[in-house]
Amino acid sequence: MRLSEKDVQLFYRLHSSLLFYANSERGILKGAPTPKAFMARPVAEKASVRDMVYEDPQLLDSFVRDNPPGFSAEDLEIVRGWKDHLRGRFYLFRHLKRYTIFLSSDPSPRAYGVPSLIDDLKDLFPHPPLMVLYHQEMGKSHARTYGRRLSRMGISDAWFGILEGLIIASGRTREELERKLQAIVPPHMGRLVYRYRLRGKAKH
Repeated sequence: MRLSEKDVQLFYRLHSSLLFYANSERGILKGAPTPKAFMARPVAEKASVRDMVYEDPQLLDSFVRDNPPGFSAEDLEIVRGWKDHLRGRFYLFRHLKRYTIFLSSDPSPRAYGVPSLIDDLKDLFPHPPLMVLYHQEMGKSHARTYGRRLSRMGISDAWFGILEGLIIASGRTREELERKLQAIVPPHMGRLVYRYRLRGKAKH
């Protein structure tokens, strides 16, 4: 899910004004006397100003107090809320309809739902590594259960495709299984399917 165009424009208006103010106060980037000149600078250079704001919350406080752009009280309240930002390393876990889930790198990870601004995160990162790993590990776990049950049913020497805990296709060979998967599984979900070969003789 992406934010509405109105909310995206509001974010960029507030955020760019905050960064320009911080740069004017601390003089990190030279030769940027106007907001337009500042925003024209390379992203990497502006990122140094952004990091400075995160590291020194007093800049945000003074921006809200001085309010040089003349923002409304409602807009300033949004900026004030940025003091509660989270910094650190996060891992993209999976995409949902309303947002994308990120996991913190803490010993006890916490999950955060993050909406997109302009480009959908699911389009930029269609197969998050952790999401693929999650489905593969879950598929492996389900395969052990299915393997025992299928063997008891007299089924053996076959290939199965498992997705979201369900067997969605099977075949006598890997090639046959892949043909069936290609026919029914959307291309962007192909890497999430766990392929499992049931070996040995069936139990009677």
